Amino acid sequence: MPSSVYLKDRLALQSSSSTTRWMASRALSLGGANLVPTLTKSLQHKSALVRLGAARALGLVGKPAAPAIPRLLACLNDPKSAVRSASATALGKIGVDEKRVVPALSRLLEDKKLLVVSAATTALALFKIRAVLAIPALLRQYSKDNCLHCTMVSVTLGKMGSVVVPPVLRQLQLAKKRNERVGLLRALGEMGKEAGEAVPAVTALLRHKHKDIRVAAAGALWDIEVGNTKTVAVLRKTLRDPSLQVRAFSARALSSMGRYAKAALPELRLSLRDSHSWVIREAILAIGKIGKDATSALPDLFPLLHRAPSVCVRTNAAQAIGRIGCALLATKSALLKALRDSNSWVRHWTVDALVECKASGVQVVKHLKPLLRDTDSSVVRSAKKALRLLLKSTTLPSSSH
Repeated sequence: MPSSVYLKDRLALQSSSSTTRWMASRALSLGGANLVPTLTKSLQHKSALVRLGAARALGLVGKPAAPAIPRLLACLNDPKSAVRSASATALGKIGVDEKRVVPALSRLLEDKKLLVVSAATTALALFKIRAVLAIPALLRQYSKDNCLHCTMVSVTLGKMGSVVVPPVLRQLQLAKKRNERVGLLRALGEMGKEAGEAVPAVTALLRHKHKDIRVAAAGALWDIEVGNTKTVAVLRKTLRDPSLQVRAFSARALSSMGRYAKAALPELRLSLRDSHSWVIREAILAIGKIGKDATSALPDLFPLLHRAPSVCVRTNAAQAIGRIGCALLATKSALLKALRDSNSWVRHWTVDALVECKASGVQVVKHLKPLLRDTDSSVVRSAKKALRLLLKSTTLPSSSH
Protein backbone atom coordinates (compact mmCIF):
# COMPACT_ATOMS: atom_id res chain seq x y z
CA MET A 1 0.00 0.00 0.00
CA PRO A 2 1.49 3.41 -1.01
CA SER A 3 2.32 5.68 1.91
CA SER A 4 -0.04 8.38 0.58
CA VAL A 5 -2.94 5.93 0.70
CA TYR A 6 -1.96 4.87 4.20
CA LEU A 7 -1.90 8.49 5.41
CA LYS A 8 -5.32 9.08 3.89
CA ASP A 9 -6.78 6.06 5.67
CA ARG A 10 -5.11 6.98 8.93
CA LEU A 11 -6.65 10.43 8.75
CA ALA A 12 -10.00 8.74 8.11
CA LEU A 13 -9.58 6.95 11.45
CA GLN A 14 -10.17 10.33 13.10
CA SER A 15 -13.44 10.92 11.26
CA SER A 16 -16.55 11.74 13.28
CA SER A 17 -18.36 8.98 11.38
CA SER A 18 -18.04 5.52 12.94
CA THR A 19 -18.72 3.96 9.54
CA THR A 20 -15.84 5.90 7.97
CA ARG A 21 -13.52 4.87 10.80
CA TRP A 22 -14.47 1.20 10.40
CA MET A 23 -13.96 1.35 6.61
CA ALA A 24 -10.56 2.93 7.18
CA SER A 25 -9.57 0.12 9.57
CA ARG A 26 -10.72 -2.41 7.01
CA ALA A 27 -8.74 -0.71 4.26
CA LEU A 28 -5.60 -0.57 6.38
CA SER A 29 -5.87 -4.27 7.22
CA LEU A 30 -5.67 -5.09 3.51
CA GLY A 31 -2.04 -4.04 3.66
CA GLY A 32 -1.42 -7.27 5.60
CA ALA A 33 1.96 -7.97 7.17
CA ASN A 34 3.56 -5.11 5.22
CA LEU A 35 1.63 -2.52 7.24
CA VAL A 36 1.98 -4.19 10.64
CA PRO A 37 5.03 -2.09 11.69
CA THR A 38 3.24 1.14 10.78
CA LEU A 39 0.00 0.08 12.45
CA THR A 40 1.96 -0.96 15.55
CA LYS A 41 3.47 2.49 15.73
CA SER A 42 -0.02 4.01 15.37
CA LEU A 43 -1.02 2.29 18.60
CA GLN A 44 0.99 5.04 20.34
CA HIS A 45 -0.69 7.90 18.47
CA LYS A 46 -2.02 10.77 20.60
CA SER A 47 -5.49 10.38 19.06
CA ALA A 48 -7.57 7.64 20.71
CA LEU A 49 -9.47 7.18 17.43
CA VAL A 50 -6.23 6.39 15.59
CA ARG A 51 -5.21 3.93 18.31
CA LEU A 52 -8.64 2.34 18.13
CA GLY A 53 -8.51 2.04 14.34
CA ALA A 54 -4.99 0.61 14.39
CA ALA A 55 -6.00 -2.07 16.92
CA ARG A 56 -9.01 -2.99 14.81
CA ALA A 57 -6.88 -3.19 11.67
CA LEU A 58 -4.32 -5.42 13.37
CA GLY A 59 -7.11 -7.74 14.50
CA LEU A 60 -8.36 -7.96 10.92
CA VAL A 61 -4.84 -8.80 9.73
CA GLY A 62 -4.85 -11.79 12.10
CA LYS A 63 -1.87 -14.05 12.76
CA PRO A 64 0.59 -12.10 10.54
CA ALA A 65 0.16 -9.22 13.02
CA ALA A 66 1.93 -11.21 15.77
CA PRO A 67 4.86 -8.70 15.93
CA ALA A 68 2.35 -6.16 17.28
CA ILE A 69 1.50 -8.26 20.35
CA PRO A 70 3.80 -6.39 22.82
CA ARG A 71 2.26 -3.05 21.88
CA LEU A 72 -1.28 -4.46 21.93
CA LEU A 73 -0.63 -5.85 25.41
CA ALA A 74 0.39 -2.36 26.50
CA CYS A 75 -2.83 -1.00 25.00
CA LEU A 76 -4.84 -3.19 27.39
CA ASN A 77 -4.03 -0.42 29.91
CA ASP A 78 -5.11 2.41 27.57
CA PRO A 79 -7.20 5.11 29.31
CA LYS A 80 -9.92 4.70 26.66
CA SER A 81 -12.13 1.64 27.14
CA ALA A 82 -12.78 1.34 23.38
CA VAL A 83 -9.04 0.99 22.75
CA ARG A 84 -8.71 -1.62 25.51
CA SER A 85 -11.62 -3.53 24.03
CA ALA A 86 -10.29 -3.40 20.44
CA SER A 87 -6.82 -4.46 21.61
CA ALA A 88 -8.25 -7.48 23.45
CA THR A 89 -10.23 -8.44 20.36
CA ALA A 90 -7.12 -8.09 18.18
CA LEU A 91 -5.08 -10.31 20.50
CA GLY A 92 -7.76 -12.98 20.28
CA LYS A 93 -7.88 -12.83 16.49
CA ILE A 94 -4.08 -12.98 16.21
CA GLY A 95 -4.30 -16.06 18.40
CA VAL A 96 -0.65 -16.76 19.26
CA ASP A 97 1.75 -16.30 22.21
CA GLU A 98 -0.83 -17.52 24.73
CA LYS A 99 1.75 -17.61 27.54
CA ARG A 100 1.77 -13.82 27.56
CA VAL A 101 -1.64 -13.02 26.10
CA VAL A 102 -3.92 -15.29 28.18
CA PRO A 103 -2.75 -13.98 31.60
CA ALA A 104 -3.12 -10.40 30.33
CA LEU A 105 -6.64 -11.04 29.06
CA SER A 106 -7.47 -12.77 32.35
CA ARG A 107 -6.52 -9.63 34.25
CA LEU A 108 -8.70 -7.60 31.91
CA LEU A 109 -11.73 -9.54 33.14
CA GLU A 110 -11.61 -7.31 36.22
CA ASP A 111 -12.03 -4.14 34.11
CA LYS A 112 -14.82 -1.82 35.25
CA LYS A 113 -16.27 -1.53 31.73
CA LEU A 114 -18.54 -4.36 30.60
CA LEU A 115 -17.54 -3.74 26.96
CA VAL A 116 -13.91 -4.48 27.82
CA VAL A 117 -14.71 -7.55 29.92
CA SER A 118 -16.88 -8.92 27.10
CA ALA A 119 -14.10 -8.37 24.56
CA ALA A 120 -11.57 -10.14 26.81
CA THR A 121 -13.98 -13.07 27.32
CA THR A 122 -14.59 -13.43 23.60
CA ALA A 123 -10.87 -13.21 22.88
CA LEU A 124 -10.11 -15.96 25.38
CA ALA A 125 -12.70 -18.16 23.67
CA LEU A 126 -10.63 -17.99 20.47
CA PHE A 127 -7.71 -19.63 22.30
CA LYS A 128 -9.92 -22.59 23.33
CA ILE A 129 -7.92 -25.21 25.26
CA ARG A 130 -4.83 -22.96 25.24
CA ALA A 131 -6.66 -20.55 27.56
CA VAL A 132 -6.72 -22.95 30.53
CA LEU A 133 -4.72 -20.48 32.61
CA ALA A 134 -7.76 -18.19 32.50
CA ILE A 135 -10.13 -20.71 34.12
CA PRO A 136 -9.92 -19.27 37.68
CA ALA A 137 -10.52 -15.72 36.42
CA LEU A 138 -13.42 -16.84 34.25
CA LEU A 139 -15.05 -18.76 37.11
CA ARG A 140 -14.84 -15.66 39.32
CA GLN A 141 -17.11 -13.84 36.86
CA TYR A 142 -20.08 -15.93 37.95
CA SER A 143 -19.88 -14.71 41.54
CA LYS A 144 -20.29 -11.06 40.55
CA ASP A 145 -23.58 -9.41 41.39
CA ASN A 146 -24.05 -8.15 37.84
CA CYS A 147 -22.76 -10.83 35.47
CA LEU A 148 -24.50 -9.69 32.26
CA HIS A 149 -21.84 -11.36 30.15
CA CYS A 150 -22.12 -14.76 31.89
CA THR A 151 -23.42 -16.36 28.70
CA MET A 152 -20.16 -15.44 26.96
CA VAL A 153 -18.18 -16.76 29.91
CA SER A 154 -20.07 -20.06 29.63
CA VAL A 155 -19.33 -20.25 25.90
CA THR A 156 -15.64 -19.55 26.53
CA LEU A 157 -15.38 -22.25 29.18
CA GLY A 158 -17.29 -24.64 26.95
CA LYS A 159 -14.77 -24.24 24.14
CA MET A 160 -12.01 -25.48 26.43
CA GLY A 161 -13.61 -28.92 26.69
CA SER A 162 -13.34 -31.62 29.36
CA VAL A 163 -10.34 -30.04 31.13
CA VAL A 164 -12.76 -27.46 32.58
CA VAL A 165 -15.24 -29.98 34.02
CA PRO A 166 -13.48 -30.64 37.40
CA PRO A 167 -13.04 -26.95 38.33
CA VAL A 168 -16.59 -26.13 37.19
CA LEU A 169 -17.99 -28.97 39.32
CA ARG A 170 -15.99 -27.78 42.33
CA GLN A 171 -17.32 -24.26 41.83
CA LEU A 172 -20.84 -25.64 41.44
CA GLN A 173 -20.59 -27.26 44.89
CA LEU A 174 -19.32 -24.04 46.48
CA ALA A 175 -21.68 -21.64 44.66
CA LYS A 176 -24.28 -19.96 46.84
CA LYS A 177 -25.91 -17.60 44.35
CA ARG A 178 -28.62 -18.84 42.04
CA ASN A 179 -27.25 -17.00 38.98
CA GLU A 180 -23.81 -18.44 39.63
CA ARG A 181 -25.14 -22.00 39.56
CA VAL A 182 -27.19 -21.32 36.43
CA GLY A 183 -24.11 -19.95 34.66
CA LEU A 184 -21.97 -22.92 35.65
CA LEU A 185 -24.64 -25.34 34.41
CA ARG A 186 -24.72 -23.50 31.10
CA ALA A 187 -20.95 -23.86 30.85
CA LEU A 188 -21.27 -27.62 31.29
CA GLY A 189 -23.95 -27.68 28.62
CA GLU A 190 -21.68 -25.79 26.22
CA MET A 191 -19.12 -28.60 26.54
CA GLY A 192 -21.60 -31.15 25.18
CA LYS A 193 -20.63 -34.79 25.51
CA GLU A 194 -17.21 -33.81 26.90
CA ALA A 195 -19.01 -32.96 30.16
CA GLY A 196 -20.30 -36.53 30.54
CA GLU A 197 -18.67 -36.97 33.94
CA ALA A 198 -20.80 -34.09 35.25
CA VAL A 199 -24.12 -35.86 34.58
CA PRO A 200 -24.61 -37.18 38.17
CA ALA A 201 -24.03 -33.74 39.70
CA VAL A 202 -26.29 -32.05 37.14
CA THR A 203 -28.98 -34.69 37.66
CA ALA A 204 -28.97 -34.00 41.41
CA LEU A 205 -29.80 -30.34 40.72
CA LEU A 206 -33.02 -31.35 38.96
CA ARG A 207 -34.43 -31.59 42.50
CA HIS A 208 -33.28 -28.11 43.55
CA LYS A 209 -35.87 -25.84 45.18
CA HIS A 210 -35.23 -22.97 42.74
CA LYS A 211 -36.98 -23.28 39.38
CA ASP A 212 -34.17 -21.51 37.45
CA ILE A 213 -31.62 -24.05 38.62
CA ARG A 214 -33.90 -26.97 37.71
CA VAL A 215 -34.42 -25.46 34.25
CA ALA A 216 -30.67 -24.94 33.77
CA ALA A 217 -29.93 -28.50 34.90
CA ALA A 218 -32.45 -29.99 32.46
CA GLY A 219 -31.08 -27.77 29.68
CA ALA A 220 -27.52 -28.87 30.45
CA LEU A 221 -28.52 -32.53 30.29
CA TRP A 222 -30.07 -31.90 26.88
CA ASP A 223 -26.83 -30.33 25.62
CA ILE A 224 -24.57 -32.97 27.17
CA GLU A 225 -26.58 -35.74 25.47
CA VAL A 226 -25.32 -38.40 27.88
CA GLY A 227 -27.87 -40.15 30.04
CA ASN A 228 -28.03 -43.03 32.47
CA THR A 229 -30.74 -44.94 34.33
CA LYS A 230 -30.66 -42.60 37.31
CA THR A 231 -30.92 -39.50 35.11
CA VAL A 232 -33.90 -40.91 33.23
CA ALA A 233 -35.56 -41.81 36.55
CA VAL A 234 -35.24 -38.22 37.81
CA LEU A 235 -36.40 -36.73 34.50
CA ARG A 236 -39.51 -38.92 34.68
CA LYS A 237 -40.41 -37.06 37.86
CA THR A 238 -39.53 -33.60 36.58
CA LEU A 239 -41.90 -34.11 33.64
CA ARG A 240 -44.56 -33.40 36.28
CA ASP A 241 -42.78 -30.33 37.69
CA PRO A 242 -45.05 -27.30 38.41
CA SER A 243 -42.78 -25.16 36.19
CA LEU A 244 -43.58 -25.13 32.48
CA GLN A 245 -39.91 -24.57 31.62
CA VAL A 246 -38.73 -27.49 33.76
CA ARG A 247 -41.27 -29.82 32.15
CA ALA A 248 -40.32 -28.71 28.64
CA PHE A 249 -36.56 -28.96 29.20
CA SER A 250 -36.96 -32.32 30.91
CA ALA A 251 -38.73 -33.69 27.84
CA ARG A 252 -36.05 -32.11 25.66
CA ALA A 253 -33.30 -33.73 27.73
CA LEU A 254 -34.99 -37.11 27.27
CA SER A 255 -35.16 -36.52 23.50
CA SER A 256 -31.36 -36.20 23.44
CA MET A 257 -31.06 -39.70 24.95
CA GLY A 258 -32.94 -41.40 22.12
CA ARG A 259 -33.99 -45.00 22.75
CA TYR A 260 -32.35 -44.94 26.19
CA ALA A 261 -35.31 -42.83 27.33
CA LYS A 262 -37.69 -45.77 26.80
CA ALA A 263 -38.27 -46.13 30.54
CA ALA A 264 -39.81 -42.64 30.55
CA LEU A 265 -42.36 -43.49 27.85
CA PRO A 266 -45.35 -43.67 30.26
CA GLU A 267 -44.59 -40.17 31.59
CA LEU A 268 -43.93 -38.82 28.09
CA ARG A 269 -47.32 -40.13 26.97
CA LEU A 270 -48.93 -38.30 29.89
CA SER A 271 -47.05 -35.16 28.83
CA LEU A 272 -48.92 -35.28 25.53
CA ARG A 273 -51.92 -34.03 27.55
CA ASP A 274 -49.99 -31.11 29.07
CA SER A 275 -51.77 -27.76 29.15
CA HIS A 276 -48.97 -26.10 27.14
CA SER A 277 -48.07 -26.90 23.53
CA TRP A 278 -44.33 -26.38 24.22
CA VAL A 279 -44.27 -29.38 26.55
CA ILE A 280 -46.35 -31.41 24.10
CA ARG A 281 -43.95 -30.63 21.23
CA GLU A 282 -40.91 -31.65 23.26
CA ALA A 283 -42.59 -34.84 24.50
CA ILE A 284 -43.52 -35.81 20.92
CA LEU A 285 -39.90 -35.36 19.81
CA ALA A 286 -38.67 -37.51 22.71
CA ILE A 287 -41.19 -40.25 21.88
CA GLY A 288 -40.19 -40.18 18.22
CA LYS A 289 -36.51 -40.55 19.07
CA ILE A 290 -37.23 -43.65 21.11
CA GLY A 291 -38.21 -45.18 17.77
CA LYS A 292 -39.92 -48.54 17.30
CA ASP A 293 -39.97 -49.17 21.03
CA ALA A 294 -42.53 -46.35 21.32
CA THR A 295 -45.21 -48.12 19.24
CA SER A 296 -47.58 -48.07 22.20
CA ALA A 297 -47.65 -44.25 21.98
CA LEU A 298 -48.99 -44.20 18.40
CA PRO A 299 -52.68 -44.07 19.45
CA ASP A 300 -51.82 -40.93 21.47
CA LEU A 301 -50.08 -39.31 18.50
CA PHE A 302 -52.84 -39.82 15.91
CA PRO A 303 -55.30 -37.34 17.47
CA LEU A 304 -52.51 -34.74 17.80
CA LEU A 305 -51.61 -35.20 14.14
CA HIS A 306 -55.19 -34.54 13.07
CA ARG A 307 -56.65 -32.13 15.59
CA ALA A 308 -53.94 -30.24 17.50
CA PRO A 309 -54.41 -26.46 17.08
CA SER A 310 -50.62 -25.94 16.89
CA VAL A 311 -48.97 -26.50 13.51
CA CYS A 312 -45.73 -27.36 15.30
CA VAL A 313 -47.48 -30.08 17.31
CA ARG A 314 -49.00 -31.59 14.17
CA THR A 315 -45.66 -31.41 12.35
CA ASN A 316 -43.78 -33.03 15.23
CA ALA A 317 -46.43 -35.73 15.44
CA ALA A 318 -45.94 -36.59 11.75
CA GLN A 319 -42.17 -36.80 12.21
CA ALA A 320 -42.47 -38.96 15.34
CA ILE A 321 -44.91 -41.36 13.68
CA GLY A 322 -42.49 -41.74 10.77
CA ARG A 323 -39.65 -42.62 13.13
CA ILE A 324 -41.73 -45.14 15.06
CA GLY A 325 -42.95 -46.85 11.88
CA CYS A 326 -46.08 -48.54 10.63
CA ALA A 327 -46.25 -51.32 13.21
CA LEU A 328 -49.96 -50.58 13.70
CA LEU A 329 -52.42 -51.00 10.84
CA ALA A 330 -53.99 -47.65 11.74
CA THR A 331 -50.69 -45.78 11.20
CA LYS A 332 -50.89 -45.66 7.41
CA SER A 333 -54.52 -44.51 7.48
CA ALA A 334 -53.67 -41.77 10.00
CA LEU A 335 -50.85 -40.45 7.82
CA LEU A 336 -52.94 -40.56 4.63
CA LYS A 337 -55.62 -38.51 6.37
CA ALA A 338 -53.00 -35.92 7.39
CA LEU A 339 -52.03 -35.41 3.74
CA ARG A 340 -55.18 -33.24 3.52
CA ASP A 341 -53.98 -30.91 6.31
CA SER A 342 -54.48 -27.21 5.57
CA ASN A 343 -50.85 -26.44 6.43
CA SER A 344 -48.17 -27.20 3.83
CA TRP A 345 -45.51 -28.02 6.44
CA VAL A 346 -47.71 -30.70 7.94
CA ARG A 347 -48.37 -32.13 4.47
CA HIS A 348 -44.64 -32.07 3.68
CA TRP A 349 -43.60 -33.89 6.86
CA THR A 350 -46.45 -36.35 6.54
CA VAL A 351 -45.19 -37.39 3.11
CA ASP A 352 -41.70 -37.82 4.59
CA ALA A 353 -43.20 -39.88 7.42
CA LEU A 354 -44.85 -42.21 4.89
CA VAL A 355 -41.45 -42.67 3.22
CA GLU A 356 -39.64 -43.21 6.52
CA CYS A 357 -42.05 -45.88 7.73
CA LYS A 358 -42.01 -47.49 4.26
CA ALA A 359 -45.75 -47.29 3.69
CA SER A 360 -46.82 -48.79 0.37
CA GLY A 361 -49.86 -49.85 -1.63
CA VAL A 362 -52.36 -48.54 -4.14
CA GLN A 363 -54.04 -46.29 -1.55
CA VAL A 364 -50.75 -44.54 -0.75
CA VAL A 365 -50.09 -43.83 -4.43
CA LYS A 366 -53.67 -42.60 -4.87
CA HIS A 367 -53.29 -40.10 -2.01
CA LEU A 368 -49.84 -38.91 -3.07
CA LYS A 369 -50.57 -38.14 -6.73
CA PRO A 370 -52.78 -35.09 -6.02
CA LEU A 371 -49.86 -33.56 -4.10
CA LEU A 372 -47.95 -33.26 -7.39
CA ARG A 373 -50.23 -30.27 -7.96
CA ASP A 374 -49.78 -28.83 -4.48
CA THR A 375 -49.33 -25.07 -4.19
CA ASP A 376 -46.20 -25.57 -2.06
CA SER A 377 -43.05 -26.63 -3.93
CA SER A 378 -41.61 -28.50 -0.93
CA VAL A 379 -44.70 -30.70 -0.81
CA VAL A 380 -44.42 -31.36 -4.56
CA ARG A 381 -40.76 -32.38 -4.17
CA SER A 382 -41.58 -34.68 -1.25
CA ALA A 383 -44.44 -36.28 -3.17
CA LYS A 384 -42.24 -36.89 -6.22
CA LYS A 385 -39.58 -38.49 -4.06
CA ALA A 386 -42.13 -40.71 -2.34
CA LEU A 387 -43.72 -41.82 -5.60
CA ARG A 388 -40.33 -42.58 -7.14
CA LEU A 389 -39.61 -44.91 -4.24
CA LEU A 390 -43.04 -46.48 -4.44
CA LEU A 391 -43.24 -46.91 -8.20
CA LYS A 392 -39.49 -47.40 -8.72
CA SER A 393 -39.67 -45.10 -11.72
CA THR A 394 -37.89 -41.88 -12.60
CA THR A 395 -40.65 -40.66 -14.90
CA LEU A 396 -43.55 -38.99 -13.17
CA PRO A 397 -46.23 -36.54 -14.29
CA SER A 398 -45.02 -32.97 -14.17
CA SER A 399 -46.50 -30.77 -11.47
CA SER A 400 -48.70 -27.82 -12.28
CA HIS A 401 -49.36 -24.79 -10.13
